[in-house]
Amino acid sequence: MTARLRTRNRQAGVNVVELTVVVALLGVVLAIAFQGLHSYQRAAGASEARIRSLEEARTMMAVLTKDLRTATGFTSSLSASSAPRDVTFTANLNTAANAPENQVRLYVDAQEQLREDIRPPDTPVTSPPTYTGAWTSRIIGQSVVPGTPLFTYLDADGDSTTDPAA
Repeated sequence: MTARLRTRNRQAGVNVVELTVVVALLGVVLAIAFQGLHSYQRAAGASEARIRSLEEARTMMAVLTKDLRTATGFTSSLSASSAPRDVTFTANLNTAANAPENQVRLYVDAQEQLREDIRPPDTPVTSPPTYTGAWTSRIIGQSVVPGTPLFTYLDADGDSTTDPAA
């Protein structure tokens, strides 16, 4: 019987101290694992935001390129302070082969959105055409950096400037 009692005492089980150590170690391991998961999620979210910004930038550049390549004459009489973020011109944009040019305005609004406004001529046969009708507006991009010039120009010497009059 004494041999049986000794066998039972050796197999006494887990005491409170051992259980506390295991729970503490498990807590540390889980905390490290959750920290890593949180860092991964934050990095993935930042990466997705960068990809969205790049796609939006590509779209804005495609529209700006199309608009400016069809430009026939700049008609903007804006001050030099607003010109880097606002330009108006005529362009063969969305017109038939023999139709007069539309008036196009590209600008950054108060919400820092890039907008494109298009206005067709009042009468297609008038020369020179007049533009007094309503603008058709669309948002091209949502994420324009505040305060940065959207347009730069080259002066007579070939130097970059934000003043269209130069």
